[in-house]
Amino acid sequence: MIFRIFGQKDTTIYEQTLRKTQNAGVDEILEVTKFFDEETETSFEGNSRVLIQFDISTLSSSLASGDIGANSKFYLNLSSTEQTEVQAEYDLQIYQVSQSWTEGIGQFFDNPKTVDGCSWEFRNDTDKWLTGSFAVGSTGSSQINNGGGTWYTASFIGTEYSQTFNKSTNDLGAEVTNYVLDWISGSRDNHGFLVKRTDTAESGSSKFGSSKFFSNETHTIYVPTLEARWDDSSFQTGSLEELTEEDILIYPKNLRAEYKETSRGRIRIVGRERYPAKTFGITSDFTTVKYLPTSSYYQLRDAETNLVLIPFDTSYTKISCDSTGNFFDFRFDTLQPERFYQFEFRIDRGTKREFFDGYIFKVVR
Repeated sequence: MIFRIFGQKDTTIYEQTLRKTQNAGVDEILEVTKFFDEETETSFEGNSRVLIQFDISTLSSSLASGDIGANSKFYLNLSSTEQTEVQAEYDLQIYQVSQSWTEGIGQFFDNPKTVDGCSWEFRNDTDKWLTGSFAVGSTGSSQINNGGGTWYTASFIGTEYSQTFNKSTNDLGAEVTNYVLDWISGSRDNHGFLVKRTDTAESGSSKFGSSKFFSNETHTIYVPTLEARWDDSSFQTGSLEELTEEDILIYPKNLRAEYKETSRGRIRIVGRERYPAKTFGITSDFTTVKYLPTSSYYQLRDAETNLVLIPFDTSYTKISCDSTGNFFDFRFDTLQPERFYQFEFRIDRGTKREFFDGYIFKVVR
């Protein structure tokens, strides 16, 4: 299963001298950018970094109750809005923020600029980010102006997460499992993630362009998410026969038209031959339940934007089976309410891969 929660707060902080105290807490864009002067584009003016925090109480309680698998992996997802003049390949690093910060109510184009809340120099309205005498295991760095957040070092935590981007990769989808487990266990306070370029990329005169992502304020389906992924599948066929026919249909049997956003459900999947041969008997071949192969998967798509929110995954979106037939369990609180969605299905049999559309449904408040 793949279960997602949405961001609690986020912002971009800017190193440029004119923006080092500026807040951008309600901007619709998060950006990791290296700035040069607008006229000559040769004089380096500073970097920007992203801060983002999630309320992980739901993940913590779900792990404790067993609603989320004990061996879950966690992933931070940011959807790209624009990649401008970036190199063919580059890395973004992700760290645990080591000090608390306030989101604020500013935007990049505010004039006069908003200075209340987090910025490159300040972590809230009055307190500056540490630039020395860091807490145990934490550090910070800057190129032009002091500040830029503080974070726990990879050597202290024993883990460093990053993602390599190339011409075919725009979205950020990086594993952050150990960070989340640290927060859940209480080893470190949850002050969120910091996303930045490597120290080498941030320094010097080399240009690395701009990587922009949708923020919590985007008012679209592309909001930042933190995902828990675990294998919740089981496969016990009982006395059922396998569906081996070539020309088949797959569809959800009990999918409703609407679900409350707090709902959980077990979706039953039916597979049958499209054109069963006529036989004499007292039951219809259309009612005979046969099981799908173990290599059967589901994905979920936003019906309006056509965006795949939960992709086919051979580890985490398996279709299960019991003596009644095939199924998968789903938590509808992983979706934004007042939107339409559609499940889709993939069946792998030998070298043949088949896809089937499910019905459209709505999640309501």
